[in-house]
Amino acid sequence: MQRFIKKNVLSQASVIGLLVASLFLAFSIRTSNLPLLEGKYLLGTDSYRFLRQADIIVSEGKLPDVDQMRWGPLGRDYSSDFTLWSYLIAGSYHLLHFVNADLTLYQTACYTGLVCYLAAILFLYLLWKRIFNTSVALLTVNLIAVFPSTALLRSCTGFADRDALTLLLWVAVIYFYMLATDTPDLKGIIYAVVSGFIAGFLALLWAGVGLVTSSVAAWVILRIIRKRDSYRDVLIYTIWYVCLLCISMIFTRAYYNWMVYYAFLAFTVPTIVWLIITTVSLRRHKRKWIQKILFKNQVPDGILVAIIGSVVLLLCVYFVNVIQPTQLKDALRSIFDNFVSPLGRDRLMSTIGELQQITGQQLVQSYSLIIIAAIIGSVLLTYRFFSKEPVNFTLALVGFEIVLCGSIVSLFPDVKIANPIYFFSLVISGIMLFTSYILGARKSNAQSYFADNDKILWVLIWFFIAAASSRQANRFIFFLEPAIIGIASYFIITSIQKFTNKQEIFPINLICIAIFIGSEFFFGFHYALWQNLPQWIFFSIFLVVIAFTVLLIVILKKFKVTYLNQIACFGVVLTLTLMISADTFQKGFLHASIDIASRTAPINSSLQDDLIEIKKHTDQESVVAAWWGYGSMINWLSKRSTIIDEDQWIPYWIHLMSRHVFAAYSGKEALEFLYAHKASHLMTTTADIARLFLVTYNGSNASFDRLASISPFILVNRETIGIGGIKLDFQPIRLNTSDSLILESKEYLPGEWNIDKLSIVQDKSVKRWHAVLHGVAGKESFSIPPREIRIKDRIIKTENGVPGTIIVIKEQSYDTIRIFYLSERAKNLLAVRLHFLQEDIPGFSLIYGNNYNSPWNETGVKLWKLNYPKSMSLNSKYLELEFPEGDLKKSWERGDIFGKDFKF
Repeated sequence: MQRFIKKNVLSQASVIGLLVASLFLAFSIRTSNLPLLEGKYLLGTDSYRFLRQADIIVSEGKLPDVDQMRWGPLGRDYSSDFTLWSYLIAGSYHLLHFVNADLTLYQTACYTGLVCYLAAILFLYLLWKRIFNTSVALLTVNLIAVFPSTALLRSCTGFADRDALTLLLWVAVIYFYMLATDTPDLKGIIYAVVSGFIAGFLALLWAGVGLVTSSVAAWVILRIIRKRDSYRDVLIYTIWYVCLLCISMIFTRAYYNWMVYYAFLAFTVPTIVWLIITTVSLRRHKRKWIQKILFKNQVPDGILVAIIGSVVLLLCVYFVNVIQPTQLKDALRSIFDNFVSPLGRDRLMSTIGELQQITGQQLVQSYSLIIIAAIIGSVLLTYRFFSKEPVNFTLALVGFEIVLCGSIVSLFPDVKIANPIYFFSLVISGIMLFTSYILGARKSNAQSYFADNDKILWVLIWFFIAAASSRQANRFIFFLEPAIIGIASYFIITSIQKFTNKQEIFPINLICIAIFIGSEFFFGFHYALWQNLPQWIFFSIFLVVIAFTVLLIVILKKFKVTYLNQIACFGVVLTLTLMISADTFQKGFLHASIDIASRTAPINSSLQDDLIEIKKHTDQESVVAAWWGYGSMINWLSKRSTIIDEDQWIPYWIHLMSRHVFAAYSGKEALEFLYAHKASHLMTTTADIARLFLVTYNGSNASFDRLASISPFILVNRETIGIGGIKLDFQPIRLNTSDSLILESKEYLPGEWNIDKLSIVQDKSVKRWHAVLHGVAGKESFSIPPREIRIKDRIIKTENGVPGTIIVIKEQSYDTIRIFYLSERAKNLLAVRLHFLQEDIPGFSLIYGNNYNSPWNETGVKLWKLNYPKSMSLNSKYLELEFPEGDLKKSWERGDIFGKDFKF
């Protein structure tokens, strides 16, 4: 007995030690970027908004009903905002301030996200342990800790956004709901309440809560179809649903309209599921008159659920349409367009880099062997699931393979081809799986209950919902990774078990994981994670890894594992060690993670320094008009009010700012808009000019009337011609054509032609220039001079040339030049004229940023004092909150793209 207790205590101590080691690795990697923050910067733009809100809470006790520093002159209404994260940062500061009086709110914000991420890793350990076993859970946590994720910055110090807390609550909702269904009596009810409350808090935190609530709803409805439900399941779900509804509806008004796409996913879907499971439960277990109405024993349960769900959905849509002043057709189209994207797929969202669709190339490059292990693991997991289900096994497995292959293949081709492949595979797979259950139920009415299958179902649902959302926005890879790595870990541990006579030999798994983690510490020291440690520790870790390896050999022999299987087991260990820790043909996971984290710097720190300087050139009542991405940074760093920001509260104002300020055709047009919003200053940056195509895309009407582009060129070739002559070849950087080209009486629309190269022949003796643009229109090549060339004050025009203007900037001498291409509209837009062409426009006085040597200073920030004419009057159309009904609204909400092959 004592020997058993000692062995059990030793085993638990080993697990805790390895878990703590993984957490320590995660913490060390994610704090390696701390010096880049310089004690004043944050990562991302949203981080500054949450920090400022937390600062208001700390100083005033709560957020105001309306924040007058934002969205001027209306102010930001916080009653429909998601502010829980800001309150958590402020609460953490109050709590920690008692322990350390020198702690600042900024330091608290820097670390709160990382602490939440470490807590999320702990909950992931508990979740995967409950679904699989301790070995899979430990390996999952370790791989997550060291994996070089594309979303690594979202858990690094300085990232004061809510993603880490979102992941924590996501995992906690599933974990406690699983406990609720597995635990009898009162404890299960308590777990259901806890899960519901956590889901409610998640709703207060993030508009994407529908991804989680839909996961729970999907799990419940699949239990109904599989006849795994009971009265208690209905009770658990009802309690969970009521708690979710109460918390989310009481503390925010963001979900009052359930026809808004994110609210539909968050609450309408769970409501429909609740009505379905209640109805089906009554049909199965209640009185005869109910059974007769619901056709007991005449219609299969799966078909009945589909019928009931369709009827309930139509009733909900009709009810919501009656009580809400929205057009049903547009609302349903919006839901369809934005179903898997909590932030929407409108024009603005389609231009944000982190919301672009993920590609197969990115996935393979980022995950390498892990994605292969995850694919094989998902097949094994599905095999294990359907082998214990009352289904036609072959049909079910083929159905899963179709959706798996369709999902993967659809990541590689163009979107127009990819989306049909993806949705077609979903439909075919759904039909096959549904049919497999009907055929399986006919063969056998009495099926054994396998609790493990319900746990595996959680993994499959999480995997597919997270994968679907990640397709539409690669930022959601942050929530998909735990599922990918968990399934890959399941495959790896299963492989080890296969090579140890298919036994669950826990000591062997534990020692294998100890070797992985030990090698990570050994190589982590080598890669300068802990430079201040004495050198002998480096060698001592190496000896510990050797000791674990010898111990593994002894235990394998003790359990009479054959030599061939021992070699195979060591092959798995060696492969993982080389892949995770050591640099083989490329950087190992650990080294790559350290590199990514240590280079995770704030966005353009010199620009942020300029924003701090702006405070000195303005007074406290100033209102700065700027591109929406700088809104919260100006609020915090400059301490000045703004008109729009990255919160996207009123998308119509972002469109108006883009159209009537940055893409304005005159100073008067811009001043009218700025006067309506009581702006005192206008801020422009070189980045605004660089993303002119994106800005004008948001500012154009349904026919894209103000679409314009600008592109710098880089020198790729230089050769001498004759005496005193040179030929320079330039290539464009990310050029989008936004004009029509007429070539041999044939018109090519924007996107149907492009520029590949610019050749400039320069004769220094007579200072003469000759330029030719080379490109492709349709399938035809062309070499034509540009319609206009500008060299300082000199303008050279060519009839029937390529539309647009070539700007030549001589920075020091004829040998140092910079080339830019401006489309026809670009040179007439206010932002280009002010910031780039440096024109003097009445009403705009430059007060900061006039010391740059070049108009294309990469970190250039310019601030303009606005001087309104005395005759200026308020134009109320610039204060409208909603898009007017018509083509523009539809085009904006659907994220219509002009032409094809445009890059944002």
